[in-house]
Amino acid sequence: MLLDILQMIGSALFMIFFFGACIFIHELGHFLAARICGLHIVAFSIGFRKIWAKKINGVEYRIGWIPCGGYVDLPQIDASGDVIKDENGNILPRVEPWKRMVTAIAGPLFNILFGLALGCVIWVAGLPQESPEMTEFKVKTVENGSPEYAAGLRPGDVIIRRNGQTFRKTWGAFARDIMLNVGETTLTVLRDGEEIDITYLPAINKKVAPSEEIPYPFFRPELPVTVCPEKDSPAWNAGLRDGDRILAVDGKEIIGSDDLHLRVIYSRGRELQLTVEGKDGTVREVSVKPEPYPGTTEKDGMWMTGIAFSANGLTAESSLAGLPAEGRILHGDKVLAVDGTPCENVEAFRERVKEAAGKAMKIRVLRNEAELDVELTPVFVIPHHIGVTFRIVTHPNPFRQFGDVLNLTWRSLKSVSAGIGRTLGFDAGYTVLGPKHLSGPVGIGKYLYISVYRGSLILGLNLVVLISFNLGLLNLMPIPVLDGGHVVLALLEMIFRRPVPAKVLQPIAYTFICILIFFMLFVTFYDIKKMIPVSASTSEAASGEKTEAAPQHDTP
Repeated sequence: MLLDILQMIGSALFMIFFFGACIFIHELGHFLAARICGLHIVAFSIGFRKIWAKKINGVEYRIGWIPCGGYVDLPQIDASGDVIKDENGNILPRVEPWKRMVTAIAGPLFNILFGLALGCVIWVAGLPQESPEMTEFKVKTVENGSPEYAAGLRPGDVIIRRNGQTFRKTWGAFARDIMLNVGETTLTVLRDGEEIDITYLPAINKKVAPSEEIPYPFFRPELPVTVCPEKDSPAWNAGLRDGDRILAVDGKEIIGSDDLHLRVIYSRGRELQLTVEGKDGTVREVSVKPEPYPGTTEKDGMWMTGIAFSANGLTAESSLAGLPAEGRILHGDKVLAVDGTPCENVEAFRERVKEAAGKAMKIRVLRNEAELDVELTPVFVIPHHIGVTFRIVTHPNPFRQFGDVLNLTWRSLKSVSAGIGRTLGFDAGYTVLGPKHLSGPVGIGKYLYISVYRGSLILGLNLVVLISFNLGLLNLMPIPVLDGGHVVLALLEMIFRRPVPAKVLQPIAYTFICILIFFMLFVTFYDIKKMIPVSASTSEAASGEKTEAAPQHDTP
């Protein structure tokens, strides 16, 4: 318990420090450039809501009690033609536009340099991945009723191109490309030596991060599951070692890391028999007893029958090993009623399971055009783990990391813009993504915390790199009140040899300020909304065990 409390405190401190550091580095860039260019600086603050201040050489240095970044007060950055005054009401001279441009660019530049510096740490230490970089993916499963299945994708198909382009990506990056795609997705597959194009429109997959409503693929590929057990973890104590590859659990072949995760997390502490292939190629059997996640309590548990529903409503996709539905609810069974009361949807079924709370339920299902009753008694499940991280590690250099973030930022903005366009009635291309899928400070803080608490320091640093790069890139957008807007205004002044009139600039600036405030409130609302329906399923496990496509089980 004490160790878990310390881990939570450490994760929270990591979140606060690096979230603030990204903003502080940005403002430090503005500050240093302003000093070099001779701009008047009113104040430079670390944190907000000052509790201490000291004036040195005309600059007030402040420390705020809210340690989430900082700011620099630069009155001469104003590009309008109005009279500029300092904090005492004294008139300040106008600054050459190139100096304002340098000062504006310095903030984003420092963010990019900060990201490159942290990227060197990731380059050396290595970044854990859910799969190696692959040039093809062999489809293991496809959900009945999903867009991919309806378009013709089948198990055994080998995906060799996406939208006509070959690839070399991890599974996570490939899935992200599908999610960010605008318009139809075409997968070129090999089937019996013949190339076939599978074209479909991605749809929201509520089985993966239900509150996020993302178009995660409904198919899963065959992925190697190579692990690295943490010392003194259940896996380590059972004899698993660095580089071991898990082939099966209780004699059943596993599809990938997500499949292993699900079998462990819902095991209820039952001893599992793992079929393991060592680095030397020898295969052995290993018995391992999962343990509850550190700090897990009864409130993290849930009542379950073990039915995993497909995308097609109450039709069963499978049943989870070790739970009551195993061997009793079959693939394709459709739930009709519970204890004689018709069941309309998965949510209603979940509620019935909660209400039963350990009492036997008579579930009527439709199987092969015949109705029959299956009696199941829900069991209370607390998430478990075996303490492994996935051994597949890449070493992307800092410039590749920057390129990846640049591409991700562009594709994200393109997809979200298309979503806004469709909402406004424009033909901007099909996408299910929109502004609500973006994250503000609340969402970013949450993901920073989770990346360390449920992952590792290196995963946390990887997210910090992404945030720092993004902060720099987005601030360079040519929008008034952003750094890119200041650059554009300085360029216009250099071209036309006079500043943009205040009567023209101010209405535009105020409009964009209102838009930005509304946007921040909007994404913050959705950030909080995503956090409200707390699920005990723990979709992303501690120690790096991560689910790629968790089935939609009979409980939240």
